[in-house]
Amino acid sequence: MTHLLGRWPRLFVRAEVINEDGRLDLEVFAKLKDPVGENVVKILWILELKALADKGSTGSKVYDTTIRAAIKKGLGQALAYREAQHGNQIALCCFDMRATNLTDAEVFKEIATEANDNDVRLWRWYLYRSTEEAREAKRAAIKTAKAAGV
Repeated sequence: MTHLLGRWPRLFVRAEVINEDGRLDLEVFAKLKDPVGENVVKILWILELKALADKGSTGSKVYDTTIRAAIKKGLGQALAYREAQHGNQIALCCFDMRATNLTDAEVFKEIATEANDNDVRLWRWYLYRSTEEAREAKRAAIKTAKAAGV
């Protein structure tokens, strides 16, 4: 929330908004005036957040089927919350903490068409397990780009 408010200081953010379909994670909105001067709240973004991990909080293995189910559930939640809140834009935001850094296409392959058809943004951030691993990934990307002549 702090990052969003810092990036867009004229907007507002609410977390864990309860509606008839459940509890949405983040809602970004603006306080505006309508054409006749009445105060209105315009919901600009609804963000559904998911953490993808290969181990649970107790260290037990989280299976791929469970992760895929969570991603599908996240898409369903985002769609329902947009409808319930009359939001303009929605995004499914996945923080990927698994050992293997898959591509976005691999992570979202089962929902990509439905998300596209319903104007849902699919965003994913891979969270490296160490700064050393992050540096090595950057190094590999630079090496690949140079080999491709970019």
